[in-house]
Amino acid sequence: MEHPRARRIATLAGAGTGMGVALGDVLRSWLLVLALALAACGPVRSRATEARLDVADAARAARLSAAAASLLRSLPQGGRTTVVLSRRPGLGAWARRSGRIEVTPALVDLLDDDELAAAVAHELGHLVAGGHVDAAAALAGAGDAAGEERADAVGCRLLAASGRPTGALPRLLRRLGPALGECDFAARAATAEAGACATP
Repeated sequence: MEHPRARRIATLAGAGTGMGVALGDVLRSWLLVLALALAACGPVRSRATEARLDVADAARAARLSAAAASLLRSLPQGGRTTVVLSRRPGLGAWARRSGRIEVTPALVDLLDDDELAAAVAHELGHLVAGGHVDAAAALAGAGDAAGEERADAVGCRLLAASGRPTGALPRLLRRLGPALGECDFAARAATAEAGACATP
């Protein structure tokens, strides 16, 4: 199958040039080879870019898996919960009723390991705290302040049970508040520090 770019260049090379047959054929052949070579470079660059993204996403997924591992071990239903790297843009994490937790690459890049574990713990909190997840509960909340505070409290208890510092969750909220433009995150951080995340 002829590549569209090659057809366009070959047509331009031969149409109405008035050159002798031999020179026109040589020029057309040379332009056809050039066009095919240029057409082949596009996908090669795309594959190289995809490979770089795959390597970066693999590193993000490994960090996410490591952050989630001890938390999942501390849950009785940990085997039914999966934590995956999302393809969504921006900062975010979501818990789904199915037990699937998704975290965006941008959030993985922003947080340190303990804060990343705190984000996963918060999402697990949605799944553990009385089944109040309707469709997808997000780290930023969906207007249910009480549900978010419950998820924060359960998240702090899960961090403690897994040996992670509970202070990571209030720190996470303070870091995300300005990044997401959420003013209630500072209040949630203070509530968490005074409650389940309080250090003895």
